[in-house]
Amino acid sequence: MLNSLDVYKEVGERAAKAMNQKDLSLYEREKRWLSTALSMEADAYRIEARAAYDQGFKDVRNVPQITYFR
Repeated sequence: MLNSLDVYKEVGERAAKAMNQKDLSLYEREKRWLSTALSMEADAYRIEARAAYDQGFKDVRNVPQITYFR
């Protein structure tokens, strides 16, 4: 593995922070970095790296919850 799983998780967190702030250019930069990094990883490690990115993204991303009138 070229990068540690912590690096992929950190990139996911940074991408989520960018989405929380509606900074699409920074989000696209992080996604582009991820795409490049995953293309250099061996097939066996891509799934683990992608899972670490997704977990970091999920941990930080704020998704508004819809509340309906009662």
